[in-house]
Parts: sequence; C-alpha cells; structure tokens
Amino acid sequence: MGKISQLTGKSYHCNSGLNLVFVAIGNTLGNLLGIDEDFVYFYHTTYARILVKMDAKNDLPTEIYLSENRFNGSIPRSICSDFDCLEYLDLSKNRLNDVIPTNLASCSSLYILNLAQNYLEGEMPRELENLTELQTLNLGENKLQGVIPPSIKSCTKLRVFDTGKNRIQGSIPVWIVELAELRILNLAFNKLQGTFPPDLHRLRNLQILDLSHNNLSGLIPQSLGKLNAMANQTQSDVIEMSSSDWVMGDGVGKIPEEMGELKGLIALNVSNNNLSGSIPESFGGMAHLESLDLSRNMLSGNIPADLVNLTFLSVLNVSNNNL
Repeated sequence: MGKISQLTGKSYHCNSGLNLVFVAIGNTLGNLLGIDEDFVYFYHTTYARILVKMDAKNDLPTEIYLSENRFNGSIPRSICSDFDCLEYLDLSKNRLNDVIPTNLASCSSLYILNLAQNYLEGEMPRELENLTELQTLNLGENKLQGVIPPSIKSCTKLRVFDTGKNRIQGSIPVWIVELAELRILNLAFNKLQGTFPPDLHRLRNLQILDLSHNNLSGLIPQSLGKLNAMANQTQSDVIEMSSSDWVMGDGVGKIPEEMGELKGLIALNVSNNNLSGSIPESFGGMAHLESLDLSRNMLSGNIPADLVNLTFLSVLNVSNNNL
C-alpha cells in the first residue's frame, strides 16, 4: 500500500457544501468515492479505505479513519501540527512502525486515539499528558516497551485504556485508580510484574478488567467485590485474570468470597494460577454469569450446588483442580 507520507489541508468544495481533504498515499492523491452526510469517502487504486469528517468552519478534518489498510512506515509527524482541530484519529490495523510521535500530544482536542494492531515500537510518549480530552487510548497489539508513564494520569476523562499484547514492563501503577471514568482496562499479554493495585475498587465505573498473561502475583483483594459497576445487575461486565500467579500473602491463594458480590458480571476467568481453597458459595448468586473459568488451579472441596441456578451460565470450566 505504501506510506502515509503526507496529510495536507488542501480542500476541494463539493456540491453538497462539504469540503474534503486530500490524503496523499505515497505520491498519489486519493480519489473521491462518495459523500454521506458529514463524511467524505476516498479510495485509492489499491483500495485504501479512507474516511474523513470535516469542520465546516475552517475546512480542516476533525475525524480521520485510516483503519484496515496496509499502510507502512511511520506516523506522519505533521499530522497534528497541520490539523490542530483533530478529535478522532484511527490508524489501527495497518503496518505502521517506528515510535509514536511525541507531537501527537499537540492534538489537544483528541478524544479518540486508536493505534492498535500495528508494529509500533518504543515507549508510550510522556507527552500524552497534554491530551486531557482523551476518552479512548487504544495502543493494543503493537511492540511497545517500557513502563506505563505516570503522565497518563493527567488524562482524567479516559474511559478506555488498552495496551494489551505489547511488551510493557514494570508494575500496574497505583495511580491508575485516579482514572475514575475508566470503563475498560486491558493490560493483558504484557510483562507486568508486582501485585494487584489495592485500591482498584475505586474504579467504580469499570466494566471490563483484563490483567491476564502477565507475571503478576500476590493478593486478589477482597475489595474487588466493591466495583460498583460490576455489582450492578444491569451491566455486562468481564474480569480476566488468567495465567498470572495470584496467591495470598500467606501462600494460600483463595478466591475472595466478596467476588460473588459482582452481580453484573457475565464472565470471570482466573484460570491457570496458583489459587487454592474452595469455590466461593457466593458465586451461586451471580445471576448474569455466562462464563466461569477456574481451571488449572489447586482448588479443592465441592462445586457449590447453587451454580445450577445460574440459568445464563453456558461455560463452566473447573478442570485440572482437586475438586
């Protein structure tokens, strides 16, 4: 497909009264494909999918969608200096490499930044702290390294924070609980170490939590049962904490009885850990549960009889335990 070599502000006036921006792919300008309300579609001779939403006042794009193409090379460093009113940038599912340019932070109006499923390297820029309007930051499935920078805590409006399937190291920062608007937190498939953040229950809006496939250890805190959104039976929520090393401080890795208070939970996976003790009786009251995976642990005792009352439960895996 080639590189996203240039994003220019040159516009072309259409009969609908909309303006569109030319997106240069290599040395070839995209061609107009169609117009639908506020959006302008482009295509390239090699079938690039490009969608741009324009600001009628200054003829500059506010939203750029370049997802699911085969663009390679680096992200243009001029992208925000040229388009300072950009609010939505989706470059996901391409072949982009190199580092995330620090001047992305100059797009102070961004509320969605999706760079997932590329080959981006290096660390998360500390300058991201300038994106105070950001609601979604999706960096999943790249080759990012380093730690989660503390500057992220300045993005207090974040609802989605996804760095899954990278090479992120260090611990889960304690300040993560300051992102009070978080709905989705995905840190899975990294190289994180350390223990569970003790105050994670302060994320009262959290609906999806995925910490699986890291090198985490230590306590699953009883306070996890206080996650308000997951305790709400009108929500659809997921906890994924498989393939870590969850054990209690005394070496007895029990599943906290309080986790049964998460009445809105639809999926819970704590498989492939070092958990022991029994399956909490409180799980029989998780009426919305559809999938429960406790396999590959050291659980013992009886399977709670009340699990038969979970009418939505379609997946129950307790294999490879001592039940």
